[in-house]
Amino acid sequence: RLKPSIDFQFEVNAKGSSPAEILGTTYKTTLKPALNALANETKRLIISKRDESIDLQKQLQGIAKMLEEKRSHVSVLQAKHNEMTGQLDSLDREIQTHVSRCAADARKLKDELEKKEHHMSTVEKEAEEFLKNSEEGLQAALRETDEETQMCARELLKLIDSIAEYKEFVEQSTAEMKKDLYECVDDIASLSVKIV
Repeated sequence: RLKPSIDFQFEVNAKGSSPAEILGTTYKTTLKPALNALANETKRLIISKRDESIDLQKQLQGIAKMLEEKRSHVSVLQAKHNEMTGQLDSLDREIQTHVSRCAADARKLKDELEKKEHHMSTVEKEAEEFLKNSEEGLQAALRETDEETQMCARELLKLIDSIAEYKEFVEQSTAEMKKDLYECVDDIASLSVKIV
């Protein structure tokens, strides 16, 4: 573990009874000053570490104080959290109650809508049936009207033909009557000549 900054070599005498005999004659001149320097460095390090320890203790006290403040702050936050949790639980219960009421209203509205849909379906079927019957009645009325119209048209054509025939008959009769009248006038005229 000893790593002195000076380079030296020695042989250990296992038969020696004192450090000088065990380590050799260079113990006091080479190794001991290195050990003293190491001891002084160790003391310096111990003092430095003690000062660092004092600083660390002061920092630790500051950290402990800060942690205590943080704990106090956490306690306040925990109290607020508990209060908010209570309010949220209360709000959650109110929401659940409102949701249940809305669900009941929705079921009621759904039932009413289903009844109205059933009623509308019935009315629609009745309207379709009425429309179908009306269309059939209209088609029947149109057929009947068409037949009556065709029959009236035929009778009108017959009437027109009859009028044309009657007109022709009247014209022919008128022509014959005129001819007979002219002949009668001629006969009267020839009679009056003979009489004179």
